[in-house]
Amino acid sequence: VALAKLLGVTAAEARLAALLASGLSAAEAADALGVRIAAVRAQLRAIFAKMGITRQPELVRRVLAYSAAAGGGDAIGRSSTISRP
Repeated sequence: VALAKLLGVTAAEARLAALLASGLSAAEAADALGVRIAAVRAQLRAIFAKMGITRQPELVRRVLAYSAAAGGGDAIGRSSTISRP
């Protein structure tokens, strides 16, 4: 929820952003969230519009910057149950 407030996005959008910042691809994030890749793409469009950005690397850079300012990786919502395959 803290990341959502920092980014100005919903909690679901913040979860997606955190997964992408942790190194998952959009397809891997879709699998982790149990949604279709089309849903991830739609959420990304919404995130980009809200944040005034146009590219995924910019989103990841901002999430990581906010995480560093907040004191570490756990601030972006990483979970021990989510890992790269």
